[in-house]
Amino acid sequence: MKTEVESRYFVEAAAKVLDVMESFSSRDEELSISDVARRADLTYSSAFRLLYTLERRGYVSRTSGKKCYRLTPGHRRFRIGYAGLRTTRFRGKSPGASSPPRESRPPSCWSGITMS
Repeated sequence: MKTEVESRYFVEAAAKVLDVMESFSSRDEELSISDVARRADLTYSSAFRLLYTLERRGYVSRTSGKKCYRLTPGHRRFRIGYAGLRTTRFRGKSPGASSPPRESRPPSCWSGITMS
């Protein structure tokens, strides 16, 4: 069991969103709201609201003519993991400082990733 200090930093809503995204076993799998609710251990209405939000933000898409959802192509989902790279904390700069040109940044920070 987590201590009180550790658990106070845990964001339940964020965990639920990740549970929904992790309920898909592959990018091509189509799931109904009921399937997602069962896999993520959520109520139907919670699963619907989270899927609706993820759809509006471009992380899942609704299958045309069906009440099924699927994950969007991977480039959109990578934005979650790479969002921190845009913060100044990781670049060691103070807020407001300009970024070095892309060419002078280490390739591991940008190679193959499209940031929008």
